[in-house]
Amino acid sequence: MPNYDDVRCDSRDFCDDCDSGWNEIHGEYDGPLAEDVEDDEDENEAGISEEEQAARHQRNLERERERERRRQAQEDAESEVVDREFNCEEDCDSLCEHISDIFRERVDLDLKSLKQRWEAFLEDAGEAAFPELQPEPRFLECPA
Repeated sequence: MPNYDDVRCDSRDFCDDCDSGWNEIHGEYDGPLAEDVEDDEDENEAGISEEEQAARHQRNLERERERERRRQAQEDAESEVVDREFNCEEDCDSLCEHISDIFRERVDLDLKSLKQRWEAFLEDAGEAAFPELQPEPRFLECPA
């Protein structure tokens, strides 16, 4: 019967595929913030010429573009995954399920076949009686 801990160690790469056991570390933004851009100018202020109103409108558009560029730079930096750390010291549910599936595949739970092999072994060894074979459920469940 395979050792459950060996099966568990062999299955650690499963978390690479399912991402359940990994914590992503995101980048940090340390650039200029959008709220640091100057406030917009009042384009509708009384007493200013049309040329000044157009110039203010243009400057306000440039400020809004700069704010948007800074917001996007911050979002890009914070959404970028710069590292991953394995945090599956307490097994995640999907890893436990995966390990249990592999363990079940490696264990022959055909008790009739096992009993016949055991009887043949004992007969060869000269033993007449043998204990009843019982599956041990602890091998079929993920440890808590």
